[in-house]
Amino acid sequence: MRKVKFTDELIENATEIMDQIMDCEYVEGIKVGEVPKSALIRYVQQDEMYLNGYADQFQQIKKETIDLKLQKFLVICVNGIRDEHTPHDVMMRFIDIAGKQVQGVPMLSVTKNYVKSMHNAVNTKSILIGLSALAPCIWTYYVIAYQLNKSDCRNNPFNEWIKFYLDPSEMKSIFYFISQLAGIHSDERGQANMVFQSSCQYELDFWNTMYEA
Repeated sequence: MRKVKFTDELIENATEIMDQIMDCEYVEGIKVGEVPKSALIRYVQQDEMYLNGYADQFQQIKKETIDLKLQKFLVICVNGIRDEHTPHDVMMRFIDIAGKQVQGVPMLSVTKNYVKSMHNAVNTKSILIGLSALAPCIWTYYVIAYQLNKSDCRNNPFNEWIKFYLDPSEMKSIFYFISQLAGIHSDERGQANMVFQSSCQYELDFWNTMYEA
């Protein structure tokens, strides 16, 4: 019988939260191509600030690890985060506003708390725990894109946004490193699971807040 990977356990434990993300009003709006302008502006504003903090955590783990393959992957992640202006541009084109119109706003509590939670996980100096806190962002966005792409998105104004997150390579890579580390540091698996679930919950809270605030 095939041994269950640690990342399979993480995903199974987060299934209910992932289902709630898929059913939330914001993702449903992307699915049908109709999201309120205020929600789009708020998302781009807060996600820009979130991504800055997110990139910082990858860079911090890069300083902590001596694994050259992992270091290379972390650089890829940081570069990928810098490319996320592409899906933001899709949203801004949809509401016909310029980038300067989404700048200079305060960070909302959900954004601030999410970044702080990831920072605390990375600050444990455990690579396994740190990566487990960062993985849900990559995983949930891939699942969203994969599920939405099952429908015909060609005429959806958010089609380019969906396609951007369809590449599974980063998700597969971060899960590979998490699985490898979980096999070495079995005593850290419990806390790694906790921070993974916590970040998944923050993803859900982020989507809901961007729609409702």
